[in-house]
Amino acid sequence: MKENLKVEHYRNRDVIPTSLINSLWATTASGAFAVYDDAAANQDVYRLLYNWYTVDDPRELFPAGWDLRTKCI
Repeated sequence: MKENLKVEHYRNRDVIPTSLINSLWATTASGAFAVYDDAAANQDVYRLLYNWYTVDDPRELFPAGWDLRTKCI
């Protein structure tokens, strides 16, 4: 990959929730994303951080033709 993933919607255009406080981020059982250290400047450096529920959602996080299983070792 040339750059990190930075999508804020699932492939079907549903919005991925964000801005969860730390306690909610740690306990949520649904998809969400965050910016590292909640600092807007970090979005350009680290892009977005997704929890597993976002990655595993049937609405699909990744662009068409991109498969997580073939990108992970």
